[in-house]
Amino acid sequence: MNKKILAAVLLIYFLAIGYIMYSNSHLVYVNNTDPEILEQLRNHLEPSDTKIAADNAKIILRTTKKIYEIGDTITVVFENISPVTFIGGWDAIYEINIDGEWYVVPNMAGWHQLGIMIYPWDVATVEMRTDNIGFDWIPGHYRIIKSVFAESSAKTVGSSIFYDYEYYAAEFYLKN
Repeated sequence: MNKKILAAVLLIYFLAIGYIMYSNSHLVYVNNTDPEILEQLRNHLEPSDTKIAADNAKIILRTTKKIYEIGDTITVVFENISPVTFIGGWDAIYEINIDGEWYVVPNMAGWHQLGIMIYPWDVATVEMRTDNIGFDWIPGHYRIIKSVFAESSAKTVGSSIFYDYEYYAAEFYLKN
């Protein structure tokens, strides 16, 4: 076989392999939810006012997958990239993205455990089920927001203790 033909065939082969690898690593999610349903949600849900921690944050919050099916258990990963211990309670905020804006999803459940400690330079995980929060999930773009505070941030005022909470978000998609 001619060397130029062989080189051209190999080039096409490796370009095809590269494209497949690229497209699998950059998943594209298309939401086919009825626009009327999304409009109804927009009219009935409260817009989000949660301030998510800046990019120079001390915690990275993420899910183990980007796309889940309704009914799946979602594993949320807390990665502490600081020398500080963080503590979080059992509560979480769930939000849905509708046309680029976040709206708060009403929920009645939190994590399976009562609280979580994220030690310095460590990773902790919690599981969240999509079938136990009192909301009928629809396919879409969601995020879980978790508040945590640094163990060292306690401030005492009289007999009360206050903490400086930070809010972190992990985005994911649900499909049928």
